[in-house]
Amino acid sequence: MAPKILELGIKYIAVDAFFAKIKYINGVVTLGLHAINKLRKDTRLFRIYDGPQKTRGRIKKTDKSKINSEDFKNSPIIEIKDEQIELRSCTAYSVSLKCQIKVIWMEKFIGANKHGEVFLFLTEMTMYALLIYQLYVTRFQIEFIFRYAKGIYRAHRLPKQKCSAIELPL
Repeated sequence: MAPKILELGIKYIAVDAFFAKIKYINGVVTLGLHAINKLRKDTRLFRIYDGPQKTRGRIKKTDKSKINSEDFKNSPIIEIKDEQIELRSCTAYSVSLKCQIKVIWMEKFIGANKHGEVFLFLTEMTMYALLIYQLYVTRFQIEFIFRYAKGIYRAHRLPKQKCSAIELPL
């Protein structure tokens, strides 16, 4: 299956926070793909250490301070005015995934004093935050199409059979 996906030119897989686990992410990266996921708010993210290394001992990967809103202040703000969304990004080390990831802080302004925030991540460091956001949002559009098709054809009521036995007229 993976070679067919790569032949089609697919490089990214957008999934929800349920799949933000080390076993899944390592499997995706091993296949040569990159995962776009949503992070939980309580995810432990540390700053990448870029200071001088010791001459002896293990190389220091992370600064033992957690990522906070100040880490995103230096990144350029990308505004999506139609939806009142701001995107900021930074690179961090994920403790649960045991790797470096690119984190996108998405902030949506709902009212005068209300806002919601979501953290997305990608296993590739070079992609722009806006493109990551667009790919993740596309995932929901595809889900709506599947739900609509299930509702029309009552797929949840079909008897369990082989996939080849069910033909849907399109």
